[in-house]
Amino acid sequence: MTYDEVFQQGTTFSSFLDHADANVDLWHAVTRRVHVDEAALARIEAIEGSWRLLVLADDWCGDAVNTVPVIAALASAAPNLDLRIVGREDVPEIMDRHLTGRSRSIPVAVLLDEEGNERGWWGPRPRPLQEWFEAH
Repeated sequence: MTYDEVFQQGTTFSSFLDHADANVDLWHAVTRRVHVDEAALARIEAIEGSWRLLVLADDWCGDAVNTVPVIAALASAAPNLDLRIVGREDVPEIMDRHLTGRSRSIPVAVLLDEEGNERGWWGPRPRPLQEWFEAH
């Protein structure tokens, strides 16, 4: 499955919130408190072209509760950035490309360009921290 296909099957943040079963109150509380940094927004708006964020997340994940609303607010404010969310178990082939060590840790945000090519990704634990964790 291509990134484009997965992105098209993904859900908007609003729909994700509407269908959340776990941590519902927390999702809404964090979402209400998000503030979009104007400098970050200006940097995104200055980038030419259209960009997409494919976020792998599930409603039960505490890290996602504290991260995805911020990403969603930034994407909502930026006219050149669109966001879709998919569950980590819905796309194991993509999840497994973005592991934290051997773990399917979420959330993961994959940045896609206009052609659907992966241009970068962010995950919950940077590789050096994961290496330290595994060593100690």
